[in-house]
Amino acid sequence: MGKINFGRVLLGGLVAGLILNVGEWVLNGIVLHQQMQEFFKRCGFPEPGTNFLVIAVAITFVLGIVIVLGYAAIRPRFGPRSQNGDYRRPVRMVRRGRLPKRYRGWSGNGAC
Repeated sequence: MGKINFGRVLLGGLVAGLILNVGEWVLNGIVLHQQMQEFFKRCGFPEPGTNFLVIAVAITFVLGIVIVLGYAAIRPRFGPRSQNGDYRRPVRMVRRGRLPKRYRGWSGNGAC
């Protein structure tokens, strides 16, 4: 087993975070912008401020680093087999919010 090159993990994580942030901007700022504005108005929520956006971008960069670190930790231990996806699947399910229905009680259905 090789050691993890944390410099490369950090660089790859920052690139992954950049890609995630651009994707979030396209999704939330362009594709779903109108629906989000209507939802905020209907529910009486204020627009997200600068503090929220800075924190969200920083957390997304941290998420990118964690994703790359997880891959770097799994790959040398289990090899380049396609079976490695089975080891990462529970992490992806939690990260993407695809939990069984009994665990989704906290998520709303779009109502205020």
